[in-house]
Amino acid sequence: MAHETSDEESRADSSSQYYIIPQDIILIRRLWPVTKKAFSIQLLLHRMGSMRPDDYRRAQKTIICLDRGIPFK
Repeated sequence: MAHETSDEESRADSSSQYYIIPQDIILIRRLWPVTKKAFSIQLLLHRMGSMRPDDYRRAQKTIICLDRGIPFK
């Protein structure tokens, strides 16, 4: 008789197929809903320390645009 696996067992075996939420998102979403611009701003601010200079500048521009409600140029 063939061995049948449950959904939970198959998920455990192939866990790399599923999205794992990063810790910084888990922490920030406790304070702000993920649908708010404050969440996006805080996430960018949190991640800016590990960004390259070009990405850092782009994140700064994005934060300014989100805060002021103007389009990114």
